[in-house]
Amino acid sequence: MGNNEGRPKFEHGDIYLQLDQPYVMSGATLTGNVHINLSQPYPARSLEIGIKGKEKVKWERRRRNGKHRSTQRISKSDILIFQIFEIYRFDNGVALPGQYTIPFNLIIPGGLPASVFYSGRSNSKAVIDYSIKAMIRQPESTRAKEMSFKSSIIVKEIPYAHENISQSIESNIMSNCGCTNNGPVKCRFRFPKNSYAINEVVTVQCSIDNSQCNMPIQNIRIKIKQYVNLRSDWHTLNRSYTKAERLYDGISANESTGEYARELNLDLSTIPGTMNDGVFHGMFTDLDEERKLTKYLQPSTSGKYMTISYILSVKLIYNISCGEQPGCEIPLHIQAAELPPSNIIQAPDGWNPVILGGDHHGVPIEAPVPEMLPEANPEVQMELPLPMADLPEHPAAPPQKIIENECKEPLLKKDELS
Repeated sequence: MGNNEGRPKFEHGDIYLQLDQPYVMSGATLTGNVHINLSQPYPARSLEIGIKGKEKVKWERRRRNGKHRSTQRISKSDILIFQIFEIYRFDNGVALPGQYTIPFNLIIPGGLPASVFYSGRSNSKAVIDYSIKAMIRQPESTRAKEMSFKSSIIVKEIPYAHENISQSIESNIMSNCGCTNNGPVKCRFRFPKNSYAINEVVTVQCSIDNSQCNMPIQNIRIKIKQYVNLRSDWHTLNRSYTKAERLYDGISANESTGEYARELNLDLSTIPGTMNDGVFHGMFTDLDEERKLTKYLQPSTSGKYMTISYILSVKLIYNISCGEQPGCEIPLHIQAAELPPSNIIQAPDGWNPVILGGDHHGVPIEAPVPEMLPEANPEVQMELPLPMADLPEHPAAPPQKIIENECKEPLLKKDELS
C-alpha cells in the first residue's frame, strides 16, 4: 500500500497515508488516500496534510600551518518547503467511530530540487529530503493525543529533456607532437535523449569517417562524469568523479562505418552510489528506505547549497602522445531513484470504508513557507520518467568499467570563493 515509516497505533484507532506513486514531479499533482479506522469518537476539526522539505550540506576543511594541523567543519541547512493543506473538515468538531477513506490531490510547488542522499570525499555529505504527514487537527479546546502518519516521498526535478541531439566534428589527426598530419576524421554523433532513469541504458549512435586518415582509431570511449558543488556562505567544495566508462573497438585506417552503424551503451543500473555506514546518522530521520537510495547513482539537482550535474562524453582514441583526442559531450540529466517498496500494510478484516470528500483538492493553509527556488521554465517540454517497479540490483558487468574512487581536484581550491 505504499512507502511508510511504520503504522502508528492510537487509543482511538489508526490512520494511514497511502500515495498513488512513491514520487512526485516538482510542480505536478500528488494524489493518494488517507485511511482512518476509529473505534471511538475522536475530537476532530479537520484532516490536514503537510509537506516538508529540508536541505543540508556539510564537509570538512583541513588546514596545515607548519607542524600544526586543524580541521574546520562547515555546514549549511535550510527548509525548502513547509506547507499545510486542509483536505477535509469534520462536522460538529468530532469524527465518529467507523472506517473512512479520504482521497486527496495536492499541487506541489514548482522549482523544488530533486531528492538527494550523497556522500563523498572530505567527509562531505549532502541531503535533500522530503516528507509528507497526514494529521487530524483537533479543536483548540481539546488535548487528545494527535493522530498522524508520516512518510517519506521522493521529489523529481523537471528535466530539461531533449531528444535526438546531433553533433558533428571534423579534426586533423596530428602525431609527433604536431609535426605529422595523418589526415582528417569526420564524425557524427546522435544522442536519442539526454534524460534517463537509473534503470535505463544510455545510448549514443555514431557515424565515423576515417577514410582519409592514415592512423587507426584504437578505441571509442563513452564516459559519464559527475560534478558536485557544495556551498556554505563564502565556502565552496568542488568535486568531479568519473562514475563509469566503457571502451569499444575502434576502426582501421582509411575505413569508415555506415550511417550511425556504431552504437555505444552504458547501463546506469550497474553504477553504484558511494555510501559509508552511518554517514547520514543524525542529519535527518535515519530511515532504512532512504539509506537504500544511496546505493544508486544520485540524481541531477540544483538546490540552494548543492548542485549535482553530469556530462556524457564520447572520444575517439588514437595512438598520439600529445594533442586533443576528437570527440564531443553533452549535459546528462539523471532522474531521482524511487523509494523501494517497504512494509506493505494490508487492510484489516471487514474493511469497508465510507468515502469522504470525493477527489478533494487540498486547500493551502497559512503557514511559514520559505522563499522558494525559481519556477521551472514552462516552455520546456517535460519528459515524464518511466515507471519503475523494482529498483535493479548491481550485476557484474565485465565489459563496462566502473570507477568509484577516482577524484580529480578542481582548478580552484575547494574552499576558495566561487
